[in-house]
Amino acid sequence: MKPKTTAVIGGSFNPFHNGHLHLAQQILNTANYERLIFVPVYRPSHKLEEVKIPAKHRIAMLELAVDSLNLQGKEVIIEQCEIERGGYSYSFETVNYLYQTYRISGLVRFVIGDDLAPGLASWYKWEQLREKVVFVIARREETDPESIIVPQGCMYAILDNPILEISSSLIREKLGAGEKTGDLMPDAVYAYITTNRLYQS
Repeated sequence: MKPKTTAVIGGSFNPFHNGHLHLAQQILNTANYERLIFVPVYRPSHKLEEVKIPAKHRIAMLELAVDSLNLQGKEVIIEQCEIERGGYSYSFETVNYLYQTYRISGLVRFVIGDDLAPGLASWYKWEQLREKVVFVIARREETDPESIIVPQGCMYAILDNPILEISSSLIREKLGAGEKTGDLMPDAVYAYITTNRLYQS
């Protein structure tokens, strides 16, 4: 199999929502990428929150969400290496694993939100990581792309993505309060959450 240009979207996906869906679809719509890899974290190293929903549910929601995407003949993979590794999830270790496991053309395109960009230099083994990836920075707010702070010495591109006022934490809060959130996520994901009574107080 020939090497493929590869984009990676990591996250808790707790739960997967329409913001994730639109971001993934935009990546798939871009001719630059032949493969998209979702990497659900075990425990995020840059957040204080603990992922309380078992990984099996987050994986199941991801699988359902992928069915909502228009793949356009491109490859989409849910890679569970961080789940299987356990402990804190470090991007440097994951990127090395991806290069060892998949045939990748050029550098991995590593998708992050613009809120994470200013703190990149504090990431685990940053000096080595920045040589291995091109960061694709997705905007989370209506800000001037030129105002996004990115550490010197890293390769990056700003994604011109639509801004959706959706977050997993907002959805968890609404579900915990018994509110309907079906308009914030793919129908199949919402049905799965309802059936399995997830995020209820």
